Amino acid sequence: MKLTAIQLQHAQILLGQSTHDSHLPEGKVEPGEKVLGTIEDPVARSLYSLHVRTANYVSDYLETLRPSTREEAEKLKAKLDEVTLHANVINRAAHAVKSDFWARVYELFPETANSGVEAAIREGFQVVVWKSEGNPLSGLAGAVLVEIVGRDSKADSEPAKG
Repeated sequence: MKLTAIQLQHAQILLGQSTHDSHLPEGKVEPGEKVLGTIEDPVARSLYSLHVRTANYVSDYLETLRPSTREEAEKLKAKLDEVTLHANVINRAAHAVKSDFWARVYELFPETANSGVEAAIREGFQVVVWKSEGNPLSGLAGAVLVEIVGRDSKADSEPAKG
């Protein structure tokens, strides 16, 4: 899902955030991280702000679902379907915003999409990468390789037709 500029502005308004109120990245560049550059693109910056705002909203909403008394638990149980639906909607919205943000980062800084690296946004919208400690076959390249190898091994194991 790609958010248009109008959808982005609408989402910001719904979350009570004007287009001028932003959430800036705060983390400092850490040892072992390579700075690729700075995000100057206003759409990417707005998506980052909306991503943080949406994640905070989801977290705050989920916190309201922790009843502290038996009475609160009964009220919550009575409207469980409504609460579950709302939680699913905001969770999907949060994932869509995060996905759109990172898709934009991948366009602006293709090195962030490489398998074997992790990426993050640091103070001043600096884009950093570092070598991943995880599976070297993670990411798109790994998925393509697994698909090709899986297809070849399946073809090898099937009897020849003829």
